[in-house]
Amino acid sequence: MLSETVIYLVGPGERPPFGRVADMLWGPDADIDSDGDSRTAGDTEWTELYLALRDGTARAQIHIERVSDFPLVLGIRSVDVRLVERTVGFLSAYTNGKIALRWPDLRR
Repeated sequence: MLSETVIYLVGPGERPPFGRVADMLWGPDADIDSDGDSRTAGDTEWTELYLALRDGTARAQIHIERVSDFPLVLGIRSVDVRLVERTVGFLSAYTNGKIALRWPDLRR
């Protein structure tokens, strides 16, 4: 079994449309599979997203899920640590969310 890396994004603002995350990871011409809670392709309020290269392996998958509502915390996980780091870096810069390498202390 492959071990997953999880990094948290705390208090993110509006997210990019989910397609921009896939474009950043694999380029605009990549054949991807996606799932999540976006209402439209341009939705910026999504909190769940699964992306995978259709011809890829388990290493070519990223999972983003809401793990707390207040404050909003997204868990970003994959068996490919580089995919997690690139995704977290992109989303942190886009949303002004704070990166937490461990489960954040939410009592503040």
